[in-house]
Amino acid sequence: MTRAGRYMALVASGDAAPPTPTASLEGQQSVCERVTLAIARAAEHGLITPTCLERAVALERLLRRNGVGGGRIRVGVRWEGGQFLAHAWVELGGVVLADSPTRVRSFTSFARAETLPS
Repeated sequence: MTRAGRYMALVASGDAAPPTPTASLEGQQSVCERVTLAIARAAEHGLITPTCLERAVALERLLRRNGVGGGRIRVGVRWEGGQFLAHAWVELGGVVLADSPTRVRSFTSFARAETLPS
């Protein structure tokens, strides 16, 4: 199985620990900030350069383990210069975490894509 395939299987399995709710909105904001910073630092200074999907999976899982549920991994696509590009990110309550909202808007999310008739 490819590296991306393993991460997609991990996302689909839903085997992350269920969140223990964080008491307050301020507490959730604090957790989001800390976890987002930790993921960014690990990606920048780690032994490997993680893909956007790996970062998104790690972020969503760490949020859940720290009591912040409801984070959604999004995958979007676009054509650019004759190339098919894909990108993954995390949204929580409609807010893009650990990524540029401008960059994310340049992709069509699978959540927004229409289903083709069969």
